[in-house]
Amino acid sequence: MPVFSDIVMFSRSYCTICDGPLYANRVAAVIGSGKEAVEEACRLAELAEKVYAIPGVKGFTSDTEELQEFVEKGKVEVIEGVDVESIGGADSVTHVTLKSSPPGTIKVDGVFIILENIPTTSIIKEAGILTNESGCILVDKDQQTNISGVFAGGDCVCGGMQIVTAAGEGGRAGLSVLRYIKSLK
Repeated sequence: MPVFSDIVMFSRSYCTICDGPLYANRVAAVIGSGKEAVEEACRLAELAEKVYAIPGVKGFTSDTEELQEFVEKGKVEVIEGVDVESIGGADSVTHVTLKSSPPGTIKVDGVFIILENIPTTSIIKEAGILTNESGCILVDKDQQTNISGVFAGGDCVCGGMQIVTAAGEGGRAGLSVLRYIKSLK
């Protein structure tokens, strides 16, 4: 199975701030239907040669007025009414296949997947861990949740949504756990 280095997946915006410059003068797809996906497509359109905005069969769930400027300039092509079937390539992304009849293929150099919210498992809710309206776990500066001894870090807390941020939060949470355990003695 190939390892794709050109798929960026986030549950919140900010992917183009860090990864967008990698797609300067290249072609990319933004898959998502909400406000964050629209914002990411606009930011990416300022850098990329072309952006395909693919909101899925249900279409956009938010206002797309800001996207229209880029559509009119030919920087963004919106593909509505169809879902993504697959993302393909050998060592890196080369195309997106759409669930159409017959299936359509779009050549791209990268794909940004923007999810609307992070699903929170029922065990988190049943445990009483607080989340915001989008499902992000709420933590303090030491990565502790509202429940003493329960810590969280990474994408589930919706910080910077980057690997380096998640690793840093994980490290901070680990040190906080050690301090917490020592305090119990």
